[in-house]
Amino acid sequence: MLFQEAEIFSQTDLAVSVPEFMSMIVATVTHAARESSHINQRSGVSVRVTVANYEALIAGAVRRTLLSNETEVIPRISDLSALIASTGGKIEVESLDDGREIEIIQYLIKQSILDFLKPPPTKHSAQIFSKPLLMGLSSMQVTISPQTPTCNG
Repeated sequence: MLFQEAEIFSQTDLAVSVPEFMSMIVATVTHAARESSHINQRSGVSVRVTVANYEALIAGAVRRTLLSNETEVIPRISDLSALIASTGGKIEVESLDDGREIEIIQYLIKQSILDFLKPPPTKHSAQIFSKPLLMGLSSMQVTISPQTPTCNG
């Protein structure tokens, strides 16, 4: 797999576990950049972008873990903000979009998350996502921040 090239933080006190869906989102960001009209396609989007983003994701998760005095590193959606700098250093935006690099990369990350989380449509989608269910879910509130512990154990 492509992520075998990544240099993972290896401090003996910390256990690093990357959920498969996070790896998939990282790969999707690179794919989205390759297809984006805002990215200079003549410069290309290297495979190295995915590896650098994977390393940045883990580094961000390690930082959060150390700040919260935990021992288990598990990247989460909020850690994807680390991809902004790593992606920005590896791609080139179109000249018409100069000055909008961060905004474009944030959009690519958000779109990659949404693409991954969006359920595929089925003939039963209307039944599964009924109005009462959606109203119940919309009233729920979840707060996640870098200070939120990875687990409550």
